[in-house]
Amino acid sequence: AVLTSVWRRGLPAEAQVEDQEPALRAGDTRRMGFALLCECPKTLARPLAGTSLAWLLQGFALGGLSPQITHGAGDSISAGGAAAATLLGTLIAVPLYTMIFARCRRRFCQLVSFIVLAIGFAGFAAVAYLTRQPVLAIVISTALHTVNAAGVAPSVYLVPAEVFPTCVRAACLGISAAFGFVGASLGRAALPLISDSAAGLPAALLVTALAACVGALGTMFMTPSYHPRLVQDVSPLRPGKDVRVCTLERLERGVAFRECPNCEVMVERDGGCNLVTCSNCSERWCFACGGKSCGTWACSNVESGEPNLESLPRLLWPRPSLPQQHSRSTPLVEHCDA
Repeated sequence: AVLTSVWRRGLPAEAQVEDQEPALRAGDTRRMGFALLCECPKTLARPLAGTSLAWLLQGFALGGLSPQITHGAGDSISAGGAAAATLLGTLIAVPLYTMIFARCRRRFCQLVSFIVLAIGFAGFAAVAYLTRQPVLAIVISTALHTVNAAGVAPSVYLVPAEVFPTCVRAACLGISAAFGFVGASLGRAALPLISDSAAGLPAALLVTALAACVGALGTMFMTPSYHPRLVQDVSPLRPGKDVRVCTLERLERGVAFRECPNCEVMVERDGGCNLVTCSNCSERWCFACGGKSCGTWACSNVESGEPNLESLPRLLWPRPSLPQQHSRSTPLVEHCDA
């Protein structure tokens, strides 16, 4: 780096500016991942909150399905029996997901799964409070594991992998997964404490049912209803181009000669930035647009002209078009005096 700096100091000013042009072209590609999330938080806030909340509550629900919780629902259910219910539910979930859930839209699958989990945990709490029958408890536990493994668990992975553009997909998926680990840790720590308290196991299961209800509400309001064509439109979205990159592209597409806006003498640009000085009248102006208020590598009259990341909310949640109201026009009647 030191040798490069010394070598660049010995170059003429024009050559130093020309040497910066590849960096200007590559500058837009470095605006990726977490840095881009910090740059445009409002654009990504709603979908990221939806995927993070869903993953958080799905992880919390896993705490309600842990063996130390489920084996207390029946008097004769051992920890091995609860683990067998977990394994059986997971095995049933594989063909169920292949035949049913894989063919449904992600949002519908996630919403229905959260609703079923809420109803199932509420029923599980009733069984633990009223009957404590081991067979019924094992059946409900197996069904809950099946719904979780076939519905909620795949959807919390797939939704953030499809609704975010490629430039921020890995960062958003990582943040959502981190919330999932936080939810799993909270569930495994808090639910056994509630179960061992005076409230007992039914209270822990009701808390898990409440978490599933919140997950269903979050899915309704913060998860978009999308289709494969929308995924194709969202994936290539890029961050809005930097003004320097747009200025450079406009210079490359433009002509090599341009009239001076002051004295109308033809001026040639042979390199450097967008600002040139006329040798005839010493007027300084922008070679990209001919204006006099532009800065170095910052033409004020350029636009990217392509869909960018700012259009993501509009694509995910399109506003319904208002029906056009057609007003009846009254024909004009001319009165003529006879």
